[in-house]
Amino acid sequence: LKYLADNGYTAVSCRDILAFKDGADLPEKPILITFDDGYYNNYLYAYPHLEAYGVKATVNVVGKYSGAESAVYKGGRFGIMNFDVLREMTASGLIEIGEGAFRAPRRLCRALRHAQSVFDGGACG
Repeated sequence: LKYLADNGYTAVSCRDILAFKDGADLPEKPILITFDDGYYNNYLYAYPHLEAYGVKATVNVVGKYSGAESAVYKGGRFGIMNFDVLREMTASGLIEIGEGAFRAPRRLCRALRHAQSVFDGGACG
């Protein structure tokens, strides 16, 4: 995260990318940081660093596994984040919750392709 900050990269959210497709601006060097499946270790290890650097990220959770007792039931740091943890993270304004699934929603995929076409040689190949 320090490297990204020191080199002018700005983390954006999925909402920022969708807004870009609709005509909003993105920073000069945008990056999208995502974490899949909503594992508790995202909260335990990544979230403190995201907070320290003020970096946005999207956590894609599998809703059916994110019940009130998930983190405890699934075994601590490798369990799934429960709703209390997800609420805490979103309250920071840095974390956006997305849906963990086999494929991203079509509108987001189109927006990502559009953003990639605007920024020469995007990172998505």
